[in-house]
Amino acid sequence: MRDAANKDGGASNAPGVPDAPGVAPARRVTFYTKAGCHLCERAEELLEDLAPHYNLRVTAVDITADLTLFERYRYEIPVIVVEGGGAISGRIDAAGLRRALERAP
Repeated sequence: MRDAANKDGGASNAPGVPDAPGVAPARRVTFYTKAGCHLCERAEELLEDLAPHYNLRVTAVDITADLTLFERYRYEIPVIVVEGGGAISGRIDAAGLRRALERAP
């Protein structure tokens, strides 16, 4: 997944670069996924749809590339973790994802 904040003209500041005045700071989101996961594909679509509204900076992590992550998340994916507190996994819908995004500061 590319940096979702860049979709549709969202913020594209590089890490360490201050956000523009009047623009909410980017929300860092980690998206744990793997190829062939239909629930992951749906969650990715939801992230892309909501990214412009929440100024998201999404990092996709393929759990099959790391045995520790695979053992931790293989029965839970997709897993979306919002920096600062919110998280959601499994069958993710738009309302649940919004709640997770709004829990984080």
